[in-house]
Amino acid sequence: MKRIFLVTIVISILLCVTACEKDYPEEVTYSGRGILGFKLDGKNWVTYVTGFTPNCIKYDSTINLLQFNLLAKQEKVKDYPSGSIDLLLLIDKKDFRSNMKFPLTGIGDKYWDISFPNNLDKSLAYIEFQFDKEKSRETSYSEVISGEIQFLRLDSIAVGTFNARLSNGIDTITITEGKFDYKLIAN
Repeated sequence: MKRIFLVTIVISILLCVTACEKDYPEEVTYSGRGILGFKLDGKNWVTYVTGFTPNCIKYDSTINLLQFNLLAKQEKVKDYPSGSIDLLLLIDKKDFRSNMKFPLTGIGDKYWDISFPNNLDKSLAYIEFQFDKEKSRETSYSEVISGEIQFLRLDSIAVGTFNARLSNGIDTITITEGKFDYKLIAN
């Protein structure tokens, strides 16, 4: 009888620990663990892994482009609403180091710069957030009201924080406490 009681208590504790597990990363690890987290209008969003689009940060040294492909979903929601953060950094070699901050601008505003990055004389950072399968909102928020990205580590691993206030021309969203921790994939 004591054995059954003990097993029941152990199973109960394990279920409680599993149920209380947090998806939202409180801290980054500086080890390239593939962590993404942010608050969208106060709600936690976390890494969303699918079989179709890998979450990664790629660096193309020929054109100094750091490209983020990061999918996210609302914490504790099985699939939807989900969304993607598109961050593109055209980054000068001298800025490729830790503790650099970049103000964010809209992707649509600077499409020419993205297409022809060799014409740039300084680093630029672009952001866009897109909802997937949420019919109550316009899907693409690419007009940047404010925001910045800061790298805490930038070598073979990219670790940083970001925040932004974005609009779709109708309404506004606010991204706060953004953080990422990824190994760089070189092209």
